[in-house]
Parts: sequence; C-alpha cells; structure tokens
Amino acid sequence: MTAGPQTASVEYDLGRDFRRFQTTAGLSDDATADSVYLLEVYGDGRKLASQQVGLGDVFDVDVDVTGILRLQLLVTHLSGDDAKGTDRASVIVFGDARITGKQSDVPSEQPTS
Repeated sequence: MTAGPQTASVEYDLGRDFRRFQTTAGLSDDATADSVYLLEVYGDGRKLASQQVGLGDVFDVDVDVTGILRLQLLVTHLSGDDAKGTDRASVIVFGDARITGKQSDVPSEQPTS
C-alpha cells in the first residue's frame, strides 16, 4: 500500500479587514532537482490561486482577499525528494509576503492596560 501525497498548511484569520495577499513562492535553493510541489491559496474554502513548482520555478501570488475571514496556504508534495534514498524534504519558501488593505480598514494594534 502506498501513501498518498503529503500536505502541510497554515491558516490565518484576516477578520475580513484586508484587500490583497501578495508573495513570491518557490522551493529553496537546496531542494532536490526532481522535487515537485503544488502550492494553493484558499480564502474561506475557495481556491484563489494554485501552481505546481519545481526547483527554479517561481509562483508570484497576488490575490484579492476582500471580505475573506480565513486565508489558508496549502502545500502538497507531488514527487521527488526521496528518489535518491534520502528522507530529506525540500523546503517551500515565501518571499516578501504581505497582506494589505486601506489604512482605514486595517485594524491597528491597541496597547492593553
């Protein structure tokens, strides 16, 4: 019996207060050459962006998150990494990630007393 694809995810609560999510994603420079991953961005369960990436590929993400409560980044390992008998997995990196909105819409930090 073979195992299915391995996935990892992270979820953020945006509070419906933001407008855009932007980042550049890809595999780290030390990833194995045969590695392939699927990167997906979901907002409240709806797919906003999706792309397969391998070593040297770049995924530029720029999605509208207006009105979204939960933002989820999902990474699925499709192939590679263990073909040479190693159990080391490649690393997905997100560069210059930012969530933006109009200044009047974005909540500011409030000091607690």
